[in-house]
Amino acid sequence: MEKVKVFWKPRAISHLKKQAEWYAETMGIAAADKFWNGMIASGDLLSANPYLGKIEPALKGSAKSYRSLVQHKDYKIIYSLEGDKQIQIVAIWHCKKDLSSF
Repeated sequence: MEKVKVFWKPRAISHLKKQAEWYAETMGIAAADKFWNGMIASGDLLSANPYLGKIEPALKGSAKSYRSLVQHKDYKIIYSLEGDKQIQIVAIWHCKKDLSSF
């Protein structure tokens, strides 16, 4: 299977920036860089393995089918597949946060 294109939605980019800023302020630049680079690398991993993430059970009633990949012990990437050629990363979500506000 050839790689699928990955697109980061503005909401996901905003989440990523916000969490990286929190890491930088709270734990230092090295932790923020590790978090940021890990999330970006996970997007690249999904490009080669689009079904790697599990179907997100909390979002089963949505109009789209969402999957999630836990990249970091506290955060997961929420994404959808758009056909067989594109992934849309829609959010970076704290694993303990309720998805009802998604």
